[in-house]
Parts: sequence; C-alpha cells; structure tokens
Amino acid sequence: MRHLTMSGTAAAAICAAAFFSVAEAAIEQVVVTGAESTEDTTLYQNAADENAGGWQAVASGSTLAGFPRRTLIRFDLDVVPSGSTVSSAQLDLRLAIAAAAGSEETTLTLHRVTSDWAEGTGLAGLAPMGGGGQGGDVLQGTACWSAGFLGTSAWTTPGGDFVETPSAATLVTLGVGEDFAWTGENLVADVQAMIDGTAPNYGWILVEEPDSAGSGRAFLSSEAPANLGPAPRLTIGFEPTPVPTESYWILN
Repeated sequence: MRHLTMSGTAAAAICAAAFFSVAEAAIEQVVVTGAESTEDTTLYQNAADENAGGWQAVASGSTLAGFPRRTLIRFDLDVVPSGSTVSSAQLDLRLAIAAAAGSEETTLTLHRVTSDWAEGTGLAGLAPMGGGGQGGDVLQGTACWSAGFLGTSAWTTPGGDFVETPSAATLVTLGVGEDFAWTGENLVADVQAMIDGTAPNYGWILVEEPDSAGSGRAFLSSEAPANLGPAPRLTIGFEPTPVPTESYWILN
C-alpha cells in the first residue's frame, strides 16, 4: 500500500488510470445431436400429405419407380453463445439403407430452408428397414411434401421452400454403415446467420437435383436407438466473443 503525507501547501495527487485488455478467445467445438436437439423427417412426392417424423430413418433421392424423397433436418443452435464467430460446420449422417439395384453413387445437396415446418410423429418407432421409405402417416400440422404444417401452411413450392444455392454437397455411395459429411463455407455462413438472427433457423433440406430413379438413400434419424449407430450430428467450431478484463494503474 502506498502512503502519502502532505504538509503545508505541498500535496501529492493520486490518479487512477483504468485500461481494458481483451484476451484472445480459443476456438471451441460443440456437437449438436440427439432427439432433444434435432428435428428431422422425410417428404414423399407420391405421398404428399404423409409425415414420417417418428421413423428411425430419413430418406433422400428417388425410389426405383422414380418418386423423390427429401430429408428435412434442424438442430438447436442455442448451445453456441450469441455473438460467437463460426469457423466451421459439418453435418454427418450414417447411411442405413441403399437400394441394391439403384445408383452406385449419387450427389445429395444440402440447402437452407426458408419456411417453417413441424417434425411430426408419423411412423413412430418404425425401424429403418420397416418400410418407411414408401410413405408415412397423415397428421395435421406436420411437415409433408405439400406443406410445412399440413392443413395450416402449405409450402410455396411443393417439396419444401429452400435457397437454390447449395450449402454443401456430398457424393453418397452404397456404403451402408458409413458416415457421410456435408461441410463448406456456405454451411458455415448458414449457421452464422442463424446464430446472429439474420436468418431464421428452419434448418436444411437434403435433395437430389435432378432426381434420378434408384438413387434413394436412407440415413439414421434422431429417433434411431443408439445401438444402430450415431444419430445425425452437426459439429460447429466457433470463437466466443472475447470478454474484456479491467485493470488499473495507480499513478502519482
């Protein structure tokens, strides 16, 4: 402690100067996965009012008869602190079904969805191999090919409303049991916009364009039991907003 004495007209003045320093933030990573943090379902072109939000798989591509399927998926992003800078984003899906007589490989593109939707519970508890690729259940207020909320709010374009430019694209083979990943700067931009609130979090849709018969693929959904393999997961790398620390110099 500094002691100052004053006599007569002499005095020592004490001045406190404050300054702020900002520590460099480290890159952190979070994996969003599980039924509590994920919504996913399948849209069926030839069963336009049917929902499959409870199926243990989600499907994209087309059946051998040429009927397209599309996967809707959305993750809870509240685990990333507001104001963070997103540095990476990757969606991983475990392939559960691929038609043996279908295409050996197909490119599935991921697009940011622009209208809201509800996951629903159609085909609740149905195993991946239980026939969910053929259609679901008609449930009011849930997502299907014709609507984001059946009976309440139709898609502007049947099959889902989404940004034309892909957020990511991946070539999917017949490798059942393998993980396939979608990543890239557009996906990073999507996640950043959703966290910042400049774009609503309506998730993504996984499509094949143009559709080709026999390209259908089914992946484990968030409803699948853990013993079948990993659920869909979104891995996000981010740098939290640095927190300034306050320090003082005592000057005399």
